[in-house]
Amino acid sequence: SIVSLKQIIDETGAEFLLSYYPLTNSLKINNYQHKMWLSFINYMQLNFSIKIFDPLPFLKENSANNKMIWSLTDKHPSCFAHNIMAEYVYNNILFSN
Repeated sequence: SIVSLKQIIDETGAEFLLSYYPLTNSLKINNYQHKMWLSFINYMQLNFSIKIFDPLPFLKENSANNKMIWSLTDKHPSCFAHNIMAEYVYNNILFSN
């Protein structure tokens, strides 16, 4: 579980950084799935002091459209989505305060 992982990582003195990979076939802020993520993120912060980074606003802001999938039949994230997510992790998680 996330709580157990954080405890183990805290014991080693390492920093625990956590995010998720949003559904890229519909980059809509505050849709049902995003609201569920926000609820989970809030729950983890309030109950376990675990911060989870939310990349959806960054993906939405840096995407040309609301769908970033490989093709119409394959719902996997496109290379462009991976690029934006990598930029998010690098700039907003690894080198954030």
